[in-house]
Amino acid sequence: MNAALEAMRRIHRHQIHKVAGISVRLVSAIMEHYGHLRPDRPASKQWELAVATGIAVAFKLLLRGDDLRRCRWDEGFCEIHPTYARFFIDGRKNNVYGGQFLDIAIPADGSNGVYQLCVLAKSVFRSGFVLPAISSLGVIDSSKAMAHADFVRHLRAALEQVGLSRKEARLFAGHSMRAGGATAAATHGLSREDIHHLAGVQDPCWLDYYNRTYLAERLRVSRAIGL
Repeated sequence: MNAALEAMRRIHRHQIHKVAGISVRLVSAIMEHYGHLRPDRPASKQWELAVATGIAVAFKLLLRGDDLRRCRWDEGFCEIHPTYARFFIDGRKNNVYGGQFLDIAIPADGSNGVYQLCVLAKSVFRSGFVLPAISSLGVIDSSKAMAHADFVRHLRAALEQVGLSRKEARLFAGHSMRAGGATAAATHGLSREDIHHLAGVQDPCWLDYYNRTYLAERLRVSRAIGL
């Protein structure tokens, strides 16, 4: 049975479309534009803050879409400490223990970053999903996680708000935070093992796929061979 299933998978396997990896600059722009309170609204309508936090946390922790949909503000799932914010991701794929603690450090230079955004969002939303369902009227339902298609729509809308064209924004999708975070980590010298641990993967080739800077390096080596 398993052999037949694997054979069918090989026959129908296809190349997955590579989405664009979001950059530190774009995440920072979204945080600046979306990541603050609108004083004339209750917590249930602070949808921009929820979207910015979801994008920033996914980027910082290299989260899959299903990991992000498991992030919660509830006690035991999110703890805010003086120097870091800790999330517990329950039921993470490929994790033999079923879950994992992931930390977001306060920026070393004292600047505002994802840590401060988490502190603000935690104080506003208190419980429920980090990426909650948002109605067409901008009302948050923290008891439900946002659907993947809605997240992609919000992500692309946010990218347009910070200056990308609609055509450029459509290059980004749910995996863009994971790809962008992995690229940024590798570019800044984080070891492959540390990146794999943060991303919750065991495949040694994973980073070659997600780190968008590796392609240019591989092409440089190929051209150096000649012909």
